[in-house]
Amino acid sequence: MRAGIAPGSPFLHQRLEILIILSAISISYAIGEGIGRLACISFGCCYGKPVNSLSPLLRLMFRRFYFVFRGNTKKIAYADGLEGARILPVQAMTSVILCATGIAGGYFFLKGYYAEGFLGVISVTQIWRFASECVRADHRGGLKISAYQIMGLITIFYCSGVAVFFPVASTPSHNIVAGLSSLWNPTMILFLQALWVVIFFYTGRSRVTSAFLSFRVIKENI
Repeated sequence: MRAGIAPGSPFLHQRLEILIILSAISISYAIGEGIGRLACISFGCCYGKPVNSLSPLLRLMFRRFYFVFRGNTKKIAYADGLEGARILPVQAMTSVILCATGIAGGYFFLKGYYAEGFLGVISVTQIWRFASECVRADHRGGLKISAYQIMGLITIFYCSGVAVFFPVASTPSHNIVAGLSSLWNPTMILFLQALWVVIFFYTGRSRVTSAFLSFRVIKENI
């Protein structure tokens, strides 16, 4: 006897709702990247242009709101020599905009507006990606418009096509408690912990900076 899905199993008669799945993924992406930008603030990467190099209007808007990075291990220091300069806080702006977009997308998702939530999240995140890179100072390639900006615009049109060709046929019911309960089991917890450990050891070690520990004796206290 072979293991598998029984012929009478209801799973064989279920339609895979692609748009619902993509809507959930887009929400996770927006919130994930929004939180991830906090790491950019810590490391000093993905940084904006100096405030004094912006247009007069932007200089006026950000004359009191800016970042100042200190420490020679920050990327902004060793890559562009902008340690101590007033920098446009583009990482913080990205974090706020993307997290807010993800939360709004989650609201649409729970209300059953999958296409609207999906396209809204994708449009806001990718338009902001295009706009934000215009005020970033870190190296993004030799072209005036980076590959990321081009891919962002293409993504909007591609996802619009997906929403047209894969409409939602049925609206399932939502139960957040049941969803959270499905995560509360030993197998899922151990899997997430193992995944976290792998990610920590792979991304937690810097390949461009180094450190060492030093110990000495304080003779005055002997």
